[in-house]
Amino acid sequence: MHVLLAVVVAAVMIAVIAVPALAQQGPEIQLTDDEDHADCPDVAIDSQGNVHIAFERNDGASGNYGGGVGEIWYTMLDNAGNTLIDDTLICDDGTERKPAIGVDSQDKVHIVWQSDGGDNITYIKIDPYLDDRSGNATTLAAIRVVVKTILHSDSRQIDPRMAIDSNDDVHVVWEDSYNYRIAYIQLNSGGGVVVPYKMVAGTQNNRDRRPFVAVDSNDNPHIVWNDDPGPSYNHEIFYAMLSGVNGNPLIAATMITPDDEWQSQRSDIVVDAEDMVHVFWSDNRRANAQEVFYTKLDPSRDDQNGDPADESTITVIDDTMLTKDDDWRSSVPQAALRCGYIHVTWKDDRYEQGEHNTGPPGDVFYMVLNTYGNIIVPETALTTGSTLGYTHSYADNVIPVAVDSNDKAHAAWCDDRAGDYEIWYTNYQGPPCPPPPPVGGEAYPINKFCLLAPWIVVGVVLAGGTSWYILRRRRAQS
Repeated sequence: MHVLLAVVVAAVMIAVIAVPALAQQGPEIQLTDDEDHADCPDVAIDSQGNVHIAFERNDGASGNYGGGVGEIWYTMLDNAGNTLIDDTLICDDGTERKPAIGVDSQDKVHIVWQSDGGDNITYIKIDPYLDDRSGNATTLAAIRVVVKTILHSDSRQIDPRMAIDSNDDVHVVWEDSYNYRIAYIQLNSGGGVVVPYKMVAGTQNNRDRRPFVAVDSNDNPHIVWNDDPGPSYNHEIFYAMLSGVNGNPLIAATMITPDDEWQSQRSDIVVDAEDMVHVFWSDNRRANAQEVFYTKLDPSRDDQNGDPADESTITVIDDTMLTKDDDWRSSVPQAALRCGYIHVTWKDDRYEQGEHNTGPPGDVFYMVLNTYGNIIVPETALTTGSTLGYTHSYADNVIPVAVDSNDKAHAAWCDDRAGDYEIWYTNYQGPPCPPPPPVGGEAYPINKFCLLAPWIVVGVVLAGGTSWYILRRRRAQS
């Protein structure tokens, strides 16, 4: 009897340890409330767990190159979503769009955006901790560290994104649509140019290339975008790796999806602690609505001599569909990495089930993978009201996500449930960081039962031995 009880107790304890805690979602919070449209948010987290969001606000009027005239705004939240700095105007030139935001190791905030109707790439650096963070709006003059700076000026400079490296250098990529290029520039922590304008790759067409960038442990930037390679003239995903020292190519433009008749587009990228590259994108290769796809690359398998890589050589996990093939669109994935787990958010119209490729309404979904491509948290809805808005042809309803040091993820999006296009926010608790890999060898995915089996045996043996000892003492005393 005692042996059986001990075994049951041990099994229950092991089961409790083996089952991860369910993610807890915070409230859905409307951040903006204005007659003007708010759109295109981007999210970053600082070392104190506070949330920084840059977004575009526009009056909805017809403007140059892709929608209404715009302004760049900024807000700061605490870790629970409470406002520390209310909506603060960063730039009001009237033609400002699509901001990207990053936070460096000193908790300074960097923002880039397309300006002057898409003819400039513009940068600014602010320090929100210069404000009292009482929940009111501040002024740009009170928090500005580096004044607004035009990084590059030419016709049709669009869709900038950024990544910040271990030296707090800022790596900026964008589409030089006028010259049919993916462009790159590197700044130091003070906003000074370290690597001037570089062409990452030429493109077959202009507009909607949408480059994204991430940096590795050696501060080398890795870039993905989509392009029309021909002969099918449908979008496919391209990848390149640059030197973080001089911006020269280590791996030139390499197509990493097959040149088929289906669209592969709207990609995002993260680089893990082992310098493995994880790419996510929208793909309709199943001849249905778009689904979210994933691949994992190991650039160290290439000689990095500046030529394109052999895609089959650097691929660790080949193209894998992550979302359910349900005939309803799952698209525009965004990704954030935290200690071996990748959080992926996207727009999903499975609840609305309208006509294919008609855009919103849709909902916000997420999942969590480990860096071996195993799904840890399956597809989960963060909203269920089919309320995602679509304000411009270029907005795409991206759902930016960032993860703090306590494994809590923070997401923002454009939502019209209140009647106007506004910025909304929520957070959810992700899985805790996994234990570090064993010292002295490469870690591989391990079946959970195999990992726990030795402890089960030890528990059973100890419990049985203890019970046997107690029974012997009682018999001896009797």
